[in-house]
Amino acid sequence: MAQKKIITDGKIKAFKRLYAACYSLILAFEEEAAKTGKILEEKVDQAIANMDEMIGMLPMQFPTILEGNNKQQMLLINLKDPEDEPERIATKNKNGYTNYSVPGHVQMLFEESVLMALENWKFQLWSQVSYLSKDPAVLAKYKPLLLAHAKKCMDNFPFKVTMIEWERNLYLQCANKIGWNAFLEEEDPVKLEEALAILEKGFVQSNWYQFSYLKDTKARLLIKMGREEEAYAIVLEGLRHNADHADFRDLKTDEKYLQWLRKEEEREVAAKKKEEGDYRNFLLFVKKEQEKLADQFVNPDHPLVKEHAAVLNLIKQEMLQTKLLIQYKDSKWQTPSSKFDNWFVELKKWSVEDIAAYEKKHAIRLPDQLKVYLMEIGEGGKYYYRYNGITIPAKKELAAIRKPFPITADKMHPINHDWEINAWVEPDDKDWKKLKILPNSADMQAMFGFPDGVTANDGCWYFGDSYGQDGLFLIMNGEFEGEVWVDTLQYGAEARGCFAQATPQKLHFLPFLAESLHRKSAGYSGNEYTGSWM
Repeated sequence: MAQKKIITDGKIKAFKRLYAACYSLILAFEEEAAKTGKILEEKVDQAIANMDEMIGMLPMQFPTILEGNNKQQMLLINLKDPEDEPERIATKNKNGYTNYSVPGHVQMLFEESVLMALENWKFQLWSQVSYLSKDPAVLAKYKPLLLAHAKKCMDNFPFKVTMIEWERNLYLQCANKIGWNAFLEEEDPVKLEEALAILEKGFVQSNWYQFSYLKDTKARLLIKMGREEEAYAIVLEGLRHNADHADFRDLKTDEKYLQWLRKEEEREVAAKKKEEGDYRNFLLFVKKEQEKLADQFVNPDHPLVKEHAAVLNLIKQEMLQTKLLIQYKDSKWQTPSSKFDNWFVELKKWSVEDIAAYEKKHAIRLPDQLKVYLMEIGEGGKYYYRYNGITIPAKKELAAIRKPFPITADKMHPINHDWEINAWVEPDDKDWKKLKILPNSADMQAMFGFPDGVTANDGCWYFGDSYGQDGLFLIMNGEFEGEVWVDTLQYGAEARGCFAQATPQKLHFLPFLAESLHRKSAGYSGNEYTGSWM
């Protein structure tokens, strides 16, 4: 339970009394406004005065409340009795963790955010007055105070991505309040521009799911300023997101908007046609650039290069296409963007001597297709693939990689795999029988078991993750040497989780990488049916 501490500090006691008094004053104001529509100005003014007095008492050291090893500087205030010293209620959930709560009549304030909380309280109170009152005299008195305070809050508490919900709401509501008031009442062009600039600070944090009221405010303000095209673009975006967007229903039938919309749709058709033409020209450019790479090898006379020349050419061409697609997309296929330059640094190629030295030093034989990939394509290339490029295993992994790969054809069995291939599964996983995928009579140990000390990860090299974030392995030796396998064992029998080839065609390393690059360029369409591509 949270540690209780008796508060003897007179300053804190005075703070609690002021806070509880504020709450009572605001409650009385709200009740009267709801009953009669009358604004009790004396209640509002006294509440604001109390808040200002509390702000003047800051900074203030709140009591420390222990929560395990964590310390929180917080103050609990009983709104019904400020002399009370309430405690939080501790309850344990089903996982054994302790949760803390307070009764509805207890307010919890944190030392680090109390100033912002009080300024927010002032903003919300003045906002209520401005919303509820129809009296011009009352509005003339409080609206300038509200707008000045909104600007003050935005200046004193600038937006941060780490803000919690109520802090973010304060910032965005302040921005909107200034923008909306300018739309309703301001005529001075200079002041309208100033209000728009302030509104923009909140607008950039909005989207159509949260805080869309800022989009409505900006659109209305732009229309008032004679900048209809900018405004209508916001309206169109909103109506395409939701055809019955409540904020824009009046504009759906507005003739000026409809005239703009007809022209905009014509512009979009023309722009789409142009972009399609530009994309076709871009693909022709890519094809010409790809042709330049044909048979441009570092080791053209090496037997492995000659043997795998076709697929090496394909890998280089697919990599080039991936690079150019990323670089040119932002400009709609016109010019490359320099912001991606550091994504595609030169891959680190290995010489024949480097590979021989590595194999000798670590007493390991690399599969031929891995060797030639390192020689002609190179190590690295993270951005060509989904999650990572090709890197050499860490030294600590080599001991297992040097071991024989223990899975042989007689350890692979039908498991109703989507690709209709045999696979290896954990021999102690009883779910395969429970789900009747394997018969009850099946001897799992005989079918899938290994001698003591042998694991399925022996003799294979983890080189990356598939599009679905499953581990991909190059089989380093044995009867499946050179094949790429995927580990989905974690999904269990229900999802046919297994260790088997990563593609129905049982592709080896180079063809697998070439097809992975092609699939990435195509957006991995139909990925689950064609392979676990990198």
